[in-house]
Amino acid sequence: MHNIYGIIFFIFHLSIEVISYMLLYLRFGTSVSAYIILIYDFFAFVPQAIFGDIHNKNKKINLGFIAVIFFTISVLLIKTDNNVIYLLAILLISFANAILHECGAIAVATVSKKNIFPSALFVSGGTIGIVIGRYFASNNISINYLFVFIIIILSILAFTDKVWCREDVTYIDVNIVNVDKSKKIIFISAFFVLAVRSFMGFVLPLAWKENFFHVVLLSLFLGIGKAWGGYLCDTIGYRKVAFISTVICVPFIILGNRFMLLSLIGIMLFSMTMSITYAMLLSIIKNNPGVAFGVTTIGLFVGVVPLLFARFNGNVNVIIIVVLSLISYLILRLVLK
Repeated sequence: MHNIYGIIFFIFHLSIEVISYMLLYLRFGTSVSAYIILIYDFFAFVPQAIFGDIHNKNKKINLGFIAVIFFTISVLLIKTDNNVIYLLAILLISFANAILHECGAIAVATVSKKNIFPSALFVSGGTIGIVIGRYFASNNISINYLFVFIIIILSILAFTDKVWCREDVTYIDVNIVNVDKSKKIIFISAFFVLAVRSFMGFVLPLAWKENFFHVVLLSLFLGIGKAWGGYLCDTIGYRKVAFISTVICVPFIILGNRFMLLSLIGIMLFSMTMSITYAMLLSIIKNNPGVAFGVTTIGLFVGVVPLLFARFNGNVNVIIIVVLSLISYLILRLVLK
């Protein structure tokens, strides 16, 4: 059942991002300002832990239905010429995205037992949805198609809430960290690796990326890496996956700057750390997967912040990738069982 839930919420996550990114890019196309992106990222990523904790204290309430209302209002407001109303729509999109991410993460965590793969499947759907949403926006696909995805989200929420919106629910139980390490050290370690993964995603050398097809391939391999990383964590262990995703990936990423296949393999390997960091947080934030998942999204946001102030290229990128990857591996080796 847990893998079926992973697939269902893969579709759920994909639908969330199709709606979010079509609405985000609909008005300005590819020229959306960094200011708008920053507002969206902040309110979509940072509050997730808060929504997770709200659910934990009110387990019978399905917050996802509120998010669906937010999405529906945003569809009606997004084409306005009034900048204030447009910003309101962006905020509603962001909050809807944050709430629904939490719903998916919590729902999957209720059926996963000791397996991280279903959660990895859920997360991997987002990368595909982002590409589809941006494609819809840039090709003037009718906004009315978004109601199909809203109905998908609404249906999944309605048919699954009896499983995860209950007081007597139990969550995934993973214990992958050294018990002799303090929770603070484990928390900081997971947060650092999360921020590094987010930051590196924007400094990867990708001279081969020239068109939309390349963007699709990039997103596809990112998604495969997230899902496969979860599967491997369950089968060969977290420490081995840590080595693969932080050390083995480096030569592929660096040598793949002008060789697409090598780069895609490196990107796939590098994205496997998602399951490790989430499982680390689940190991210390027991019985509250919403907060654990929310911490991961805060880490991802923090990793993007340096890019608002500086741009890196050439040999600097290579040095950054090598150093941060090795530091991440040493940290994971220290705290993982």
